[in-house]
Amino acid sequence: MAVEARARRGQRSSAETEPAGQGDRLEAAEFIGSSVEEFAQLARRHSLETLAYLLDMVRMEAAEIVRQCQDRQRK
Repeated sequence: MAVEARARRGQRSSAETEPAGQGDRLEAAEFIGSSVEEFAQLARRHSLETLAYLLDMVRMEAAEIVRQCQDRQRK
């Protein structure tokens, strides 16, 4: 994922240099979803069930936003 790679290298994404657009929203949702998934797994490993549940809800919401953005792009 390009956004994640840029974030790890500390580079600025297009979202920071260009006006917000659909692509920026899609990239942000993808990045948030993948990042939160790792945190949810960490929370489950340490029996932080409520935190894991909330993080899973964030992941699911991010996935829904990704789906909606992709649907709009297809139209």
